Amino acid sequence: MKKVLIVDDEYLLREYVKCSVEWDRLGLSIAGEAEDGREAVEKAEKLRPDIMIMDINIPFMNGLEVSRRVKEILPDTQILILTAYGEFEYAREAIQFGAVSFLLKPLDPAELEKELENAARKIDSSISLEQQSIREVMCDLPYSAQEFLTLLRGRKYEEAYAVIDRSFALFEERQMSRQTVSYVTMDILVNFTGYLSELGVEISEKMSEEMAQMNPLACTAPAQEVKERLLAILEETVAPLEQRLVPSGRKKVSEAKRYIEENYWQTETGLNQIAEKIGVNPSYLSNIFKKEYGCSLSRYLIRVRMEQGRKMMEETPDITVMEVAELVGYSDAYYFSKSFKSQYGITPSKYLEERKIKKENI
Repeated sequence: MKKVLIVDDEYLLREYVKCSVEWDRLGLSIAGEAEDGREAVEKAEKLRPDIMIMDINIPFMNGLEVSRRVKEILPDTQILILTAYGEFEYAREAIQFGAVSFLLKPLDPAELEKELENAARKIDSSISLEQQSIREVMCDLPYSAQEFLTLLRGRKYEEAYAVIDRSFALFEERQMSRQTVSYVTMDILVNFTGYLSELGVEISEKMSEEMAQMNPLACTAPAQEVKERLLAILEETVAPLEQRLVPSGRKKVSEAKRYIEENYWQTETGLNQIAEKIGVNPSYLSNIFKKEYGCSLSRYLIRVRMEQGRKMMEETPDITVMEVAELVGYSDAYYFSKSFKSQYGITPSKYLEERKIKKENI
């Protein structure tokens, strides 16, 4: 009998795994359980399991680090990673560290049994070409969740589509399993819907239905068909966004503008702080602000500060440049002076001098 170690910090999930499979029929037995990363490594060293079923997010030491350490001491142990949509980068790293496969939560007992059978066969033989292919693809895959989001936030939609196209071309070239295709497809959709949420775009009922159909499609249809349907969903949703700034986006720009006008005098006021205050991503705010006003948010902030500084000097010629700088949010009078001259073509000290002369001659 091959030994199995179950690793998850949730007791109910460990119990669910234990009840989901006919272990004896598969020639497997549960050797033990662990509820965090440190315990998992200790149990692996002690029990020397043939197979580990492990959640990627566990306390003290995550599934990636556990996989790396276990593979150092037990290179033949087969590791099945439990993961959720939106954790693609973790899954990619886990495969690189030697995990043999990953299973999506909520866990499908039939899929678990299938992967356990695959793992058992691999123990009885050398690592299959399929596993090697998964590792190679995960390393070479053009798709990266973070980079994909960056392209979307920068409204570089064509580049984002090109990443998807190259990724699916690699799937076909390497003849990747449907599970891998399905996982990446759903991760793309998770990140895309996250981007829409940042924009304040409500997903239509029709779009929700189409997205819901993608998972079963990705598990059964050829990669080319999956790619075409995926790109159709993205392009159909993005098209209106390229034509206009959505009302919720315009509202966020107005909030940012109002915040600047009320808080320009605070030294810490800037893009990141404003974005945090109004609840949006900084790069997204920067993009929509420039689209709406034709200048960057940082440039607008400088303009407001310079105008407020000029008014102070107009009304109070006896004020010093340092005092004005501090009152409009600058801790360094040099940078204030540089920005003032850039905007008005005159240094603040010269401007003050002219105001004083004008006041004396009145």
